[in-house]
Amino acid sequence: WVSEQAPKQMIIMKDIILPEITGGTALSSDKTFYPISIASGQATFLIKNEGTAATPCRITFVPMNDAMLTEITGLTEQPIKISNVMRGQRVSIDRINKTVEVNGTNAFSRYDGWEFQKLQPGDNTVRITNADDMNLIEAEFQPRYI
Repeated sequence: WVSEQAPKQMIIMKDIILPEITGGTALSSDKTFYPISIASGQATFLIKNEGTAATPCRITFVPMNDAMLTEITGLTEQPIKISNVMRGQRVSIDRINKTVEVNGTNAFSRYDGWEFQKLQPGDNTVRITNADDMNLIEAEFQPRYI
């Protein structure tokens, strides 16, 4: 069971804001994903996957200025690149649903990557170019256990 309401308490760890485990956002009827909001103003982030197996994740960001190329490293063997993102556009690179969208519209033509991102068990160091110029950076995932 997942509450439809916002979490009442937030836990802050290393510039990462995690909702209390009793919170979360239901994104589909059979799975619960825990969103992480990452403070902009830095380029490297630590995301902890408490699970024991790799898990798919969704990365969402909104740039404050036009970005000709944004590159994400640390979640795949090769960098993920997305091009031509304009100020205020909401970009979602989603391994969970296997989509790349800008403002809810298919944007695979702007995506350059060999695979979708995943979080390994434990600490994942993620670097996003232009992150200091982002209005919002979010990662959503569901820990998996073996």
